[in-house]
Amino acid sequence: MLVRNSSGVVIAEPRSGVDGTFVVELSPGSYTFMPQPVEGLMGTAPEQEVVVGTTPVTGLDFAYDTGIR
Repeated sequence: MLVRNSSGVVIAEPRSGVDGTFVVELSPGSYTFMPQPVEGLMGTAPEQEVVVGTTPVTGLDFAYDTGIR
């Protein structure tokens, strides 16, 4: 996962735990969360725009294509 600020600069690269969760502390503003490819999975989850305010953001979901049909 990469996190880009509103200027397009990558400002964080949080790593998920074994349960798939991650934490990244951000100041209020607009950000783009950019999922990265995962070995063994086809494709990459789409980017998500997130606006951070004074209330914590929780529960972002990223869907990857497993390639199984």
